Amino acid sequence: ESEIHRERDPNTVAGLLKMFLREQNYIDAKHCRSLVDALYPNRTLGTLQGSSADVSVMELVMREQLPKLESGDPVKLASVRNIVREELAPVAQSVLAAMCSLLNKVAAEGQVNRMTSHSLGMCCGISIFPAMSTGHASSVLRFMVANYRDLFDTTI
Repeated sequence: ESEIHRERDPNTVAGLLKMFLREQNYIDAKHCRSLVDALYPNRTLGTLQGSSADVSVMELVMREQLPKLESGDPVKLASVRNIVREELAPVAQSVLAAMCSLLNKVAAEGQVNRMTSHSLGMCCGISIFPAMSTGHASSVLRFMVANYRDLFDTTI
């Protein structure tokens, strides 16, 4: 029996999963930019890390200068679905679908585990979308988790 299993240490498992996702870099900078543009089409923000005009989406949401992403927005859903299904490599689609399914289940138990969709977006977004700013990664992941059944062909 492994030490992780014996100790039931979910933090270690979560940390290893995030490290694995960061190292694999399934979603490259081009696709990160496409996802941000699809979800925030009318904003000209420095959205990728390292850009001199990097503005956190979370800051703008908190200042109410950028509307929160609405779950089920048909135009945004169609744009993101097209990127996921037509542009991402099959392995990236599978990993993203599995992660969104898992995170949706975790968020559904938020009252017990204290991991709301916001918390999950903040702690996992940058691992899945490493080329995005933390705010964008969090927002994009929360949108994808909330809409994963409409975005992916497979139900996990």
